[in-house]
Amino acid sequence: SLSTAVFSVMASELGYHDKAYQYFLSTARMDLDDSHGNTKDGIHAANMAGTWMCVVNGFAGMRIHEGTLSFKPYLPAQWESYSFKVAYRGRLIQVSIRLDGTTYQLLSGEEITVLHHGEPRTLRASATR
Repeated sequence: SLSTAVFSVMASELGYHDKAYQYFLSTARMDLDDSHGNTKDGIHAANMAGTWMCVVNGFAGMRIHEGTLSFKPYLPAQWESYSFKVAYRGRLIQVSIRLDGTTYQLLSGEEITVLHHGEPRTLRASATR
């Protein structure tokens, strides 16, 4: 049941965005559609986390390279926006992806530099982008 989440993340990584979205839907709807015929026995909680992974690690491309948080976000064609918060090394960061671009906001913690498509972005409290 966890395969489609990983397939979605990898499809995003490889630039197969339509395929990534199809895998995301399969992951997100597993219990709703009872696609494995076993929802009567309980939910697939780990698969719910897989849905989060599809968005954060897949669509937003979040990775950690040599201690640096990096993102390569894109917006699925079916969406107008998405956002999420991530806690990293004592900091809370909000990432928002919209049609007009991506913003990063440091909600709490000390200044941090993240990578956006390989370009450094220094985040300070109350600063965006």
